[in-house]
Amino acid sequence: MDPHVPLRLDRVAMRLLEKEPSARYGTAGEVVAALDAPAGVQRLPVHGQAAVLTQLDSLLDALEAGRGGLALVTGPSGSGRTRILEEIGQRATARGLSSRRVGTTRDTDTGVTLADDAASAGPAERGDIAWEAERVLAGEPRLVVLASTAEEAARVGEAVNGAPLVELALSPLPRDSLRALLRDVGASGGLGAALARRLEVELGGWAGACVRQVDALIEGGWLGRGPDGGLRPLRGIDAIRAEALPIPERERQSTLASLGRLGRQERNVIDAIAILGMASSSAVVAGTAGIADAGGPVNALVRAGLVRVRMDGLHDLVEPASPRLGQVVRESLTTNRARALHAAAAAALKLRYAHRGAAIAELVAHHLERAGQAQEARPVLVQAAQAALRKGEPRAARGLAERAIALEDAGATGADEGRLRRTARGLVGDAHRVQGHLRQAIEAYGRALAEPGTAADHARLACAAAACAVDLGDAASSLADLVEGIAALPQGEPAWADSMALAATLALDTGDVDT
Repeated sequence: MDPHVPLRLDRVAMRLLEKEPSARYGTAGEVVAALDAPAGVQRLPVHGQAAVLTQLDSLLDALEAGRGGLALVTGPSGSGRTRILEEIGQRATARGLSSRRVGTTRDTDTGVTLADDAASAGPAERGDIAWEAERVLAGEPRLVVLASTAEEAARVGEAVNGAPLVELALSPLPRDSLRALLRDVGASGGLGAALARRLEVELGGWAGACVRQVDALIEGGWLGRGPDGGLRPLRGIDAIRAEALPIPERERQSTLASLGRLGRQERNVIDAIAILGMASSSAVVAGTAGIADAGGPVNALVRAGLVRVRMDGLHDLVEPASPRLGQVVRESLTTNRARALHAAAAAALKLRYAHRGAAIAELVAHHLERAGQAQEARPVLVQAAQAALRKGEPRAARGLAERAIALEDAGATGADEGRLRRTARGLVGDAHRVQGHLRQAIEAYGRALAEPGTAADHARLACAAAACAVDLGDAASSLADLVEGIAALPQGEPAWADSMALAATLALDTGDVDT
């Protein structure tokens, strides 16, 4: 409410006002330490994990009473497991208890031992975990808190020799907790709201992943710090809402490592799936990858957790396990490799869905454009624009036609080229007319009439332009244009009857009964 309040003080105040007691500071000393700490080393509050923090506080209470315990914090990568371990270490220290990371010097006094990614611990660390577990089973007042994914819990159980573990499962942040976390890192107001909506969907609301994404946005020049320490969008909030976000380096390297373990055929297939950019049939995937059958590689990729298969009617559709994984795959491809795959995707889609024609024209055109085959994409874009106009989507039709115009080669000539140019400009006029943009429609029809074409094409465009002029109130000069256009229109032309009726009405209105 007061922009002059420093961001650090705002964070401290908001943590003191948290609804859940376990989310507030534990002691007055922690508040003083937070106020005195340099901004660069201040830890973010833990949001949305009140149940886990309450259980950990209970374990610390038991430790102070002389009872030890073993706990396992579980959650996927990016869930905030590391931050939870840091928090329990801080709370132990605030109570006067010793705290250490596994693998560091052991403390014979009552204390807390913490182990992140316990399932991946090396031999020395696993030995240390086992030693601590034995001390707990022997009745010593020691607390061991481990962290891993839920899938690796069994391996952690082996590390503690089957000793009973209190499992504490982290959960994704609800929208209000995610907003609070983003406010803590400096994203408030409209920026915070836009980021919260995007990250809740894209990252599942997992705290650690969301913080890393904000860091990547800052490093990539999407966000910057203002004088008050708060974040400001440097590329606009619309980019935050809709564009592909930069992938944090840790996530990118993890994905690339998984891709590096694939066989040649499996990598070829996941490249094809990523380039297609949508759930696709196995036949289209195989065609894009240039192989006869994608079934075996797809099954291997499913087992590796890199793709997923879902049913659509009678067909299996294949897609990347997440949009972000697909983004990393695409960004890892060389320009030539990506173009070759886009060209193969266009061919596979045309072959598989030849019966659907215009229905997939826009998708085929997209791949042709990305393949660097702009001139091949133009007629397909015009076909897609015609289909969109028939479906009552004039805005989409205009966008597609304008894309076809933007790809034109100024040096191209010939009857087919002239017809394509005229058709694209005429479609822009038709779309404007349907939208009620009559002056823009007349301008577009004028540009279309400037291109070579048949007499019937010329007549149809002239009649359409005249009809727009009539709607704008220019009836007198439009009648002659309509009569001239109608004379050249074949009677089977859809515009013939409408143009004839309009001309007759204008003639009657002006008393020209003979016309």
